[in-house]
Parts: sequence; structure tokens; C-alpha cells
Amino acid sequence: MNHRSCVAVVSLGVLLAPALVCGQVTPPPPPASSNVAQPQGAKPGGKSAQAGRGAVDPLAVARRATAVSLITSLADEARGFHDGTLRARVQAQAADALWEFDRERALALFRRAWDAATQFDQEKARSAAREGAGERSMKRRASIFGATTNMRGEIVTTVARRDRTLGEKLLKESQSEEAQAAPDEAPLNPLLNDSLYADDEHLQRMVLARRLLDAGDTATALQTAGPGLSRLNAQTIFFLNALRARDARTADTHFASLLAGALGNPAADANHVSLLASYAFTPNFFVSVNRTGAVSTSMQGDADPAPDLAPALRADFFRVAALILLRPPAQPDQDRSTSGLAGAYFIITRLLPLFEQHAPAALPHLRARLAALAPDAPARIRDGRDERLTQGMPSAATTPSSPAFNALEDALDQAERATDAAGRDRAYSNAAIAALSKGDARAREFGEKINDGDLRRRVLAYIDFSNAQGAVERKQTEELIRLARNADFTPLQRVWAFAEAARLLAEDEPTRALEMLDEATAAARRIDGGTPDYANALVAIATRFFPVAPPRAWEMLAEAVKVANGTDKFNGRGGNIDVMLRAPGHTIGGGAYLTGSELRGVFALLARADFERAAALAGSFNGEAPRSVATLAVAVAVLNDKSKPKP
Repeated sequence: MNHRSCVAVVSLGVLLAPALVCGQVTPPPPPASSNVAQPQGAKPGGKSAQAGRGAVDPLAVARRATAVSLITSLADEARGFHDGTLRARVQAQAADALWEFDRERALALFRRAWDAATQFDQEKARSAAREGAGERSMKRRASIFGATTNMRGEIVTTVARRDRTLGEKLLKESQSEEAQAAPDEAPLNPLLNDSLYADDEHLQRMVLARRLLDAGDTATALQTAGPGLSRLNAQTIFFLNALRARDARTADTHFASLLAGALGNPAADANHVSLLASYAFTPNFFVSVNRTGAVSTSMQGDADPAPDLAPALRADFFRVAALILLRPPAQPDQDRSTSGLAGAYFIITRLLPLFEQHAPAALPHLRARLAALAPDAPARIRDGRDERLTQGMPSAATTPSSPAFNALEDALDQAERATDAAGRDRAYSNAAIAALSKGDARAREFGEKINDGDLRRRVLAYIDFSNAQGAVERKQTEELIRLARNADFTPLQRVWAFAEAARLLAEDEPTRALEMLDEATAAARRIDGGTPDYANALVAIATRFFPVAPPRAWEMLAEAVKVANGTDKFNGRGGNIDVMLRAPGHTIGGGAYLTGSELRGVFALLARADFERAAALAGSFNGEAPRSVATLAVAVAVLNDKSKPKP
């Protein structure tokens, strides 16, 4: 029998029978071994179990058995998937879903997933080696900020959430293999500020800890990070940035330890102060400078506002920062710092407005140090022309002399002085974007003054979409609808806007929400049918239909399956909307996530409403990726259903 059709529509009579899905796979019998989770406080055959038998819903039991069979069948099918990442990922996800129901089978699947991930990573490494030497170092540097994917790291994260001991074991296996693969690899270029970043072993541990944190398992994430949290580097700071959103007290405690460690470390320099400032003022954003004055910026996730640190902790930061920044500089031929004199000048200049606001007593000493370092600093830094001097900084830290503060005024001045149409258009384009970034309502007014029709259209479209995103955040439904109908949006952007409007209206005005979804559907029909965008749009619309008109959701999702089966690029994990403005002098990228476009969410809703129908619809996808996502979503929704059975 074809694997793709393994999910069959089963009648109620079949649901109550043992044999359920394709390949004559039989669901496991009611668990009696220690491998299967028992209700808390119950013993097999004991009073607790006997007392609960009268409340058992046989239909729910049969559905759970079907769900287990769906998962095991999918895991077996995944061994033959063409995509190496999908082959490993689906088996790991299947193991995770089965953990509470069949521990022994779940462990076997985790091992199979690990073997598949190892094979994939080794093939990728061999391919990279064929491309040329030196790639590993650059890929390692990129992986610090999540730019590359390590399949085994993803598997270890899933395993560690269930069994930390096994996760540690697999992590050590991976580290040992990497050490054997490149025992003689030379260190990275010292100008890349290596001491600011994690070595391979620490990197893998912190990446794993961050993934566990993102998955919501804070306790295991902290245990995994362990002693690595005492090492001041970018990966540790980024982890603490994320930890603070979940456990501010613990994160601040570790940050206080890092402050004390930096003060006692004679090798700490201006870049280490910049790292500490990243936690205190620019979460997820870090600036470093090498000894030649070359500036690097690193960002992980979204830039968050500065945290509200306790006054004593903030005062400790400025005390430590000042003491490090004011250390006597080494002679040029003996300087082993990562920042050098030029980097120290840059970091002091960048942080000076913060000192002015929070620790003014240090200002005379820091300004004297700047004067001494000025001859070694590049002209662009001395003149304040490097925009990274203020990039990411809190608005209160920008001064009237900073480039960020003057961007709009400078652009308008250039427009007044322009002698030709092209120069004037470029200036008004810059003014419109600068006004938009400051939240100035005149952004569209400046865009309208651009003479070139194509440039004007592109600038206004970018402004309108940014304003639509703001309307969603502020729940300004009418403004969002106005932009969805009138702005120069692409069909996919229009789908996003109408779907977001429907979400905002669903609870209080379901009739208007349906109108918005009809307009979203009309916009979706104008998307190229040969692209994943069309299928993603239909899935997003189906998700929004479910709360207000469930039958329409089923219809829309059935259509999405047909569209998805017409392209091999649809993966079911959701879609993004890219918004790019290319204008003279600058290129600005942005976008939005098409909320509700991932199959996992909508199929979980459908499974709770009609398990049989949802399972059949999930099995009708041709693609391995969307079929896996949908099938797992259906099965997990049933296994996780904790609702009490009806009498």
C-alpha cells in the first residue's frame, strides 16, 4: 500500500476496533508495562484505577490508540524520506509525542532520529569540505547567531526536554566527533575578537540551552547552560537576554556575577563592556570593534527595549564599565585586547550618552580618555558619521549631535538644496524613511513629494505596510481595513491585512470578520497558483474561518491541500511576507509572518472538532513535509486532549 495514503477515514465502528491504519498497523494494547505513563497516584489494578474505570470514555481510548498508530506509521515512513532534515526531524517529533505513552518505543525513535541527523550532518560536512577549506570557521562563526542549522543540535534539544541525561550523552558524542574531524584546525583570525564568542563546546551547549529555553523548559535550560553562564561572551549574554523575559531575578543574578568576573579579569576591555551593555540597554543586539576600528554588529532575534534593572544593579554596571574603560592602555606593541585603542574610542563614544544620563560623575574622566585616544580613532568615528554609534541604543541615549537624531533634518535640508529632480527625490525618500522610523506622521507627506512615479509608489507602499503593522499592534481595526482596501499592497500582503482584521473582529463582530475573510479570499485568488504563497494564504484564511464559520474552514483547507499538491515547495511550516524597499542610497528590508499559515495550528483545531475527517485530510497531502506536519498535529491534539469524558 502506498505510504502517502496510510491515513484512512475510519468509521465509528472501526474506531472501536483494534486495527486502524494502513499497512495493517495495529495499535498497542492498553499499556500495562512500566514504559507507559500511568495516571499520577494510580497503581495498575489498584483502587484508584478501578474507581476511574467507570469514567473511561471508550471512544477517547480508541482515538488515542489511533493517534499512536498514526505516529508510529509516520515514523516508519520517515525512514525513507528524501529530505535528510525531514527524515531526522519527523522521527524525533514522533518520539517526543509518544514519550508519555510508550517510553521504550520513543527512546528507539530518538536513537533513529539521532542516527539520521548524524548521517545528514556528515554529508553536509563532506559537501562543505569539497567546496573549499576555511569554510568551517566561517560557518562556526555564523552559527553563533543561528545563521546555520545543525540537525543534531535540533535533535538533542528535543531529547533533552524528555531525558536530560541522554541529551548530555548525545551532545558529548557530537562534540567528540567534531574534535576528531579537525584536530589541527588553526584558530580563527584574532581580528574577529574570538574571546568575545563561544568556543565550539561552549557554543553547542549554549545553543542547546537557548533552544530549551525557547521551548519553555527554563529549568532544563539552566541546568544545560550550567557553568557556561560564568563565561562572558556573546552567546552567554544572548541567553541571559532571553532568560530575563522568563525569570528576571535569575537572569539578573547571573548578570551580577558576570559584572564581578569582568572587573576581576585583567583581559576585559571595551568590547566586554559593550557585551555587558547589551544586557543592560540593548537586548539581543551587540556591537564590537577590532583593533583596526572595524565595527561589527550582531543580533539574535528581535531588538527588545532596555530592561528595567534594579537601580543598584544598573549602578554596578556603570561602576564596572567605567573602571574597565579607564584602565591604562597598553603600549601598541604589547596590546592584546580585542578592541585596541580605536575600539576603545568607539565604545566610549557610544556609551557616553548613557553615562551622561545615569552616571554623570564618570563623564570628566571618560572625556579625558577620549581626548587621549582620538589620534588612534578613524575619522568617521571621531566625526560621529558612523551610524553604529547609536544603532540599537535607547532613544534617550541619542543626542542632538547624533546621526540618528539628525537624519530627518539632514534629508529635508538636502531636499531644499538639491539642484536636480533625482537629488530631490533621493532626499525626500530619505526623509520619508527617517520620519517613519521616528513615528513621525509626516512620512507619507514626504513620500508624496517624490517626483519619480515608480520610486514614489515603492516608498508609499513600504510606508503603508509599516503603518498597517502598527495598526495591528495598536488594534486599530478601521485603519487596518482602510489600508487593506486602498494601499498598494501585493495580493499576499492584502491577505495578511484582511486576515488580521478578521482576527481582531472575530469575538465582537463575527459578521464583519466573515466579510474580511471573503475579501482575503478574493485577494488570495490573485496569487500565483504555482507558488507556496497561495497555499499558505489559504491555510491562514482557513485558520481565521474556524472560530466564526467552521464549515468554511474545512472547505478552505481542502482547497489549500489541492493547491499545495500542485507545488513541491510547500512545507506546511508557515509563510513570511517579505517587504523590501530599494531606493537610491539605501535598501531597507522588513516583513511580517503570515499568522495562522502553519498547518500545525489549524489541524490541531480540526482534530478536536472531527478527528477522523482531520486525519483523512492530513493524509491527502502529496508532499512528505506537509503530510508529516499535519498528521503529527492531528495525533498530538488527540493525545494531549485532557478534557473530561462526557457521562
